[in-house]
Formats: sequence, structure tokens, C-alpha cells
Amino acid sequence: MVVASDASSSPDSIFLTGNNSIIELNTIPQVNQAFDITIEAPQNLTPTTARIFFRQGGNSAWQMADLETGPTDYIVTIPSYAVTVRGIEYFIRFSDGITEITYPEINPMENPDFIKTRVSSINPDSALTSEKYKMISFPLNLNEPYLDTALEDDYGVYDNTLWRLLKWNPIDDLYEEYPDFGNEISSGEAYWLITRDAERFDVEDGYSVPTYGPATITLQPGWNQIGNPFAFTVNWYNITNSSMVNPPYYWNGDSYEYDVALIAPWEGYFVYSPQPADIDLLVLPVEAAFLKKTASGFSDLLNDEFVIQLKAKGTKSGLKDEQNFVGMRTFSGDGFDVHDYPEAPAIINNLNLSVLENDTLYAGNFKSISSEGACWNLQLTSSKKESEVIIDLQFFNELPESFKIYFLDLDYKCMILVKGNKAIVDWDDLNVRNLKLIVGKESYVNRHSENIPLIPVKFTLSQNYPNPFNPETTIRYTLAKQCQVKIEIYNILGQKINILVNKEQSTGNHFISWSGKNRTGHKVGSGVYFYRVMTDDFTAVRKMILLR
Repeated sequence: MVVASDASSSPDSIFLTGNNSIIELNTIPQVNQAFDITIEAPQNLTPTTARIFFRQGGNSAWQMADLETGPTDYIVTIPSYAVTVRGIEYFIRFSDGITEITYPEINPMENPDFIKTRVSSINPDSALTSEKYKMISFPLNLNEPYLDTALEDDYGVYDNTLWRLLKWNPIDDLYEEYPDFGNEISSGEAYWLITRDAERFDVEDGYSVPTYGPATITLQPGWNQIGNPFAFTVNWYNITNSSMVNPPYYWNGDSYEYDVALIAPWEGYFVYSPQPADIDLLVLPVEAAFLKKTASGFSDLLNDEFVIQLKAKGTKSGLKDEQNFVGMRTFSGDGFDVHDYPEAPAIINNLNLSVLENDTLYAGNFKSISSEGACWNLQLTSSKKESEVIIDLQFFNELPESFKIYFLDLDYKCMILVKGNKAIVDWDDLNVRNLKLIVGKESYVNRHSENIPLIPVKFTLSQNYPNPFNPETTIRYTLAKQCQVKIEIYNILGQKINILVNKEQSTGNHFISWSGKNRTGHKVGSGVYFYRVMTDDFTAVRKMILLR
């Protein structure tokens, strides 16, 4: 039963009867303002003690106040500090030393009654950063539950060049922009918000969400944006049916955090449901006890398990994606399993490092424990132009003693040197970079290297041999990565005589012979000639002598 008034202006009285008591409350209590409750004494009992026990919604600790005796009833004042956006839970106890009457009658400490409170205006604690996306939600019952009412008074009429709202559509697997996904604010849902300025929004004319029962959040198959229905932090693992879906992902402004344990009010989270049909999460109205914000940390790894965290950062843009994990875990295997984190839908203007397996992107992907090794294909994308991306490797548990670690560039067929637990990926005009991480014994690494040299290779151009020569000489060169190569011959006057190579070639050592002929196939005369090797990243010239 809710003790409340729906009066919008003038106060009225609500009489609630239960256990032969009558409670009178003038209008709906305003947040941060003390208010009085009038309670008629129970019939057939002359109490020696009359007390009210109250607490903020979701809290576990009760506060107590003695009821003051009036001419015909009792009066008590609820102090202003207890009147918050969370609402008020309460029960009343009368006793004459022998008989005790409570309201509510049955198990009142576990099933208290609720008084909703009114919020005229509130600024959420959630801070915004200019031109960065933030996922938001609304843990209130608004008198006008519409996005335009809640936000346009702060940011003006919707203009996506000044502020923008997005919402993920799990059916079509894409983002929809406001107002295409609707205008009504739904309890337990979240939205992406970005603003040109970092101005925070406020919310007017709302009411606390009742805490006399769980709130329901319906998840569709796939990705869902959710918010906490209550105005206090709840523990994800206390939510009924939470074990049927992946733990929430939280966007910290730069990258996602995984295995989130605390669901805070006003924030938003991504939750992935692998279930084939809709399921309901039942959020219990119980404030979370103190614990870490995220449950992950890999402090419980077994001796033969290991995890590698991959932290990517663009050196030019400063964009980050630090929450990526690979490794070997018990009960893991190929494909999606209990330890894996699917990659949440990317938000615009971001750097993304993902594990690619069976056409599915993962932020965390773990293999079964093997004495030989394991490998992962990685995909790296950036919405902004980069000069290079640094991938920092952090290890949880030591690798087996015989294991080595290699980064390979699958686009340029070359090895990326890992030095000081860092790998530097040179960027160019490619929108997507494809990499491979191999961890294992030397024999395993060789079998999975895709014929890419496993030693660092530099661009080089060697002196031709023989030199002087007649009638033929060999030119040797080394490519640090797979690329387009051109080798040209010039005479002493700088005139182009011939083109020996003009094609894409693989990483490693190469050679080409020149028989002293021009492009038409005719022999050239004795003299000094020059050969030049050109790639996008390397140019070198050497001199040679032809003696007829």
C-alpha cells in the first residue's frame, strides 16, 4: 500500500486503514522538506509505546521516532534528511507491553509500506564531457515522461549538431536516432547522449519509484541498453534472472568496462542476452552493499590459467580501447562460452580493438588450457586518422615457461615487434587493421604464423652482384612488410632505362636479375647505371657498372 496524494496543488488528505489504525498524510512530501503524519490510535488498545520506523527506499537500516500523543491521535514529523528521491519505507508499532499491533500487519520489517516523494527539480550526479557520448537513464516516475520535456529545457529544441540522442535497436542491430525510436521515457531503459557543451541536464516534476516490490526490465535477444529503475545503487548479482545473460558493460567515456557489479542510478549499461526469446529481469529494491564496481580482476585464476589484457591507444587521436582480454581459462573453448565478452556495439568516434572468431567480435575471448599454445585474430578500427596505435599488454598470471608471444600484421604480412610489453601498429589509410596474436611454444607459433617471418625485418637494398658485371647481375632487397614495390634502372643522365619490378610483394628477402637491356629489349652500352627501389615507406638508390 502506498501512502501518497495525487494532488497537484492544494493539499488533500489520504486515509489509509490497516490493523485498525488510520493514517493521515497531507499531500505528497517534497524532497528535502520535513512533513507530518497523523496516525489515529488503534482501537481496543491503550499503547504504552507508539513508534514509527522509517528509512530511505532500498536502505537496510531503520530509524525510529516516538509518536507524539495528541488529543485524539498521534503525530510524528519525518525529518527533511530522510525525505529523498528514493521515497520512504516505514512501518508503525503500537504496544501496551503485552499486545503488539503493527502496520503493516504481516512481517512489517521485511514488507514495509511506502510513501512516495515528489521531486520538483534534480540534477543527476552523472557528469557529461563535451563531445563525448554518455549513456543515461531516468530512475524516476516523471509526471511528463517524455524525452523532449526532460531535455529540451536544458539543450533547446532537438538539433543533432548541438546535442544528440541514440538508442540501440536489438531487432535490426543498429542505432536509431531520436525521435525515430520514440519520445516516451521507459523505466529501466537507457539512451546515448552527446552534447557540444558539457552542460548537465536537470529533471523536473518527478516522483520516487515505489520500492514495495521488484521492478521489471524486459530484455530482447541481443544487445539491450538498460538503466537502474531505482534512485539508489543495486547489485547486479541480486537481480533475478541476471545469470541468464552477460553482466553489464559500462562506458567510461573512453572504453567499455566489463563484468560491472554495481548498477548506479542515472547511468546506462549495455547487457547482452544470448537467449532466443525475451526474458524479464526482476530488480529487487535493495541498495547494494559496498563492493567493487566491476567484478573482474582475475584474482581467482588457477595456476595453469592466464589472461592478457590488451590496451589500445591512438597516438594522434588519443582515443582508447583498454578493456580487451584473451587467455586460457578452464571451461573455455572455441566459440562463445561462459568466460567470453561479446563486443558491445561501437559508439561513434572511437577506437576499437576486437577479437574476431567465427565472424563474431569479442572484447574478451578465452581458449581452453593447452600445453601447446593458442592464437587470436584481432581487428583494429579507428574513427579518426592515426599515425600509430600502441597496444599495451598486461598479464594476469605468468605464461608457461616455454611459451613465447608474437604479434603479426596480417595486412602487411610482417611481424610486429613486442618490446617492453608494448606493440606498435603503424597506421595508414586502411580503415580496418587485421592482426594476429600467437601465444605458445615455438613449434606452435611456427605452425600458425601463416608464413610470416617471425623475426623483425627492415627495408634494405643490397649492392648488386657481380659488380662490375657482364652480361647479367642480381639485385637483392628486403621488404619489412607486404607492399607495392617498384625497381627502376637509370643511366648516368638520369634517364629511365627499364622497370624491373612493379607489383605487390610479400615481407622478406627478394631478388631480381638485370641482363643489361632497356625496356624494348635492346642491350645498353657500357657505363655507370643506377638502380632504385621504391615503396610507400622506403626509397634507396645504388650504383652499378656494366662492362661490355
